[in-house]
Amino acid sequence: YEWYRRLIALRKSSKALTRGDFHVALCDDAHNACGYCRTFEDESLLVIINAGTRDMTARAAVPYTGEWEDVLGGVTAVAVNSPAKVQSAYDAGYMGILEAYIPARSVKIYINKRNVKKNIKQYRILFINCLILSPILFLPFYVIICTVIE
Repeated sequence: YEWYRRLIALRKSSKALTRGDFHVALCDDAHNACGYCRTFEDESLLVIINAGTRDMTARAAVPYTGEWEDVLGGVTAVAVNSPAKVQSAYDAGYMGILEAYIPARSVKIYINKRNVKKNIKQYRILFINCLILSPILFLPFYVIICTVIE
């Protein structure tokens, strides 16, 4: 019962799960496993399902490198840059690869939150400082970037 409550709470709190873009991240017929990634704004979720009878180490294509937190288990996995851009029928050309141990007949859900809004705020502060120093030069760029960001 608690398992379902946690999944429902995750669904309600995640914009990526309700509105995000969908990309298949893993398709492994040999292990009877699949995975998908949903991304919306500053949040990405990776769901890996191992329906097979054997444990496996999954290699899923993800849109962002860095830390991905296991929502249900609290463990952090790190996605690294692929040596070459991964190109296959299911990975949308993602640059990152996340390797994760997935027990038989189980599900792992990983989340990656990038602090996009904080970065935008820092860029605006930088532009404001530039405006003070050289308003004639930076005003057109500030207007264009603020319009694009919003």
